Amino acid sequence: MSDHDSERKRIAILGAGFVGSWVAERLLANGHQVRVIERPGVSPWRQSRPGEALGWTTVVPGDRQSLRAALAGSDALINLSSGLPPGTACNDPGQALSAQLADGGLILDLVVELELPRYLLISSGGAVYGQPRALPVRERHPTRPLGRYGEVRLALEQQALQQAAGGPCRVTVLRVANAYGARQRLDGSQGVISTFLHHGLHHQPLPIWGEGRQRRDFIHASDVAEAFALALGCSGRQSIFNIGSGRSTSVAEIASLTERLLGQTLQRQRLPGHGPGPDDIRLDCSLAARELGWQPRLSLEDGMRQTLDWLRTLPTA
Repeated sequence: MSDHDSERKRIAILGAGFVGSWVAERLLANGHQVRVIERPGVSPWRQSRPGEALGWTTVVPGDRQSLRAALAGSDALINLSSGLPPGTACNDPGQALSAQLADGGLILDLVVELELPRYLLISSGGAVYGQPRALPVRERHPTRPLGRYGEVRLALEQQALQQAAGGPCRVTVLRVANAYGARQRLDGSQGVISTFLHHGLHHQPLPIWGEGRQRRDFIHASDVAEAFALALGCSGRQSIFNIGSGRSTSVAEIASLTERLLGQTLQRQRLPGHGPGPDDIRLDCSLAARELGWQPRLSLEDGMRQTLDWLRTLPTA
């Protein structure tokens, strides 16, 4: 089960992109001290407020000394670094995997060296499973990734769990479904929901890969952040948890919901198939409910409405 722990902890977050910003905000609301570690050139999602326990450190990837200094004194590390994005083409997949594992190995070496009590790793609640044999997908489902992204995420999971086996550091892996919400990138590289809402708001055609029949499990970033906050206090024997809505929605249905929220009919732009992926996937999250006390709170329509409200606050070009 997840322990209720009001003690203020020092949490390091590696990667403060879309999901990382939500996790940081949730931990700050819980009273924790948060230090974000990012690559040079990445800007904070907002400025730190007076008296707020939020720090920002930049570290060049592979710089052991700087990363060690950034992690020293932490009670936990949450690794949210994205690595190879889904659907990314790679001319040398083996090299990409080797680079990711090298980075993961460095992080784990420092976790052990600094004796950090907890290490939380984000993984994919879709890509690592491949084509489901049965729905909903449970954590014990065979892992047979269909693409390079899933292979990388699964290898990082195994690396973390094996290296920490028998040691004092507790490793927890959260296999997160398709997250969406405010602060998600709008260049089309992430998130069909944010992409559709952004395009619709600006009266642009919705880009649909294939027929739009592929179904995915969508989860709002606020619910993902809550899962990470609860996992910090997990004391049970389980190490891997699915984090999703438990429902699957097709891309075509997302397009229709986008039209309903905007109150207008939108054109569709048909594009070739968008890389490997299962036809349909939804996650069984009952283990997270039992062990972490977690369950999703925000419905898809309410989450999309909140995301649309955020998009309307952005300056227009």
